[in-house]
Amino acid sequence: MSEIADIEMQGHLIDSQMMTRVLDKIMDMGGEFEIKNFQIGQKKNDTSYVQITVTGEDEAHLDRILLELHALGARLVEMEDVKTGVSPGIWSFPGDFTPPPIIPPTSGTRAPGWRWNTITWTARLCCRTGGPSARP
Repeated sequence: MSEIADIEMQGHLIDSQMMTRVLDKIMDMGGEFEIKNFQIGQKKNDTSYVQITVTGEDEAHLDRILLELHALGARLVEMEDVKTGVSPGIWSFPGDFTPPPIIPPTSGTRAPGWRWNTITWTARLCCRTGGPSARP
């Protein structure tokens, strides 16, 4: 089974030979690529932009390729759009909201004995009447 990820790069990709190095690295590591978007700067000081879909044999293989590409300046492109919905009230979730496993599925109330400070959060979902908002 193959795994894919989209990466992007911006800068002087042609004159610095960065495109050559990135594509060579993907092929040398046994991966495949498809260039989705390539915008070349028109003037000497203009930067270029490229978005590439990288394919690996499996998740571990793709991760090894992405690690090498990151060292060359590539960054991952988010592949899923965020879904938003209107909250029916304070501290409650929309009816079709499925919380990630890290959030107790208790419709906005804390489970008995559950403590907020037991989990390190990278982002919190805050629901307010009229709509949700996200904050770090």
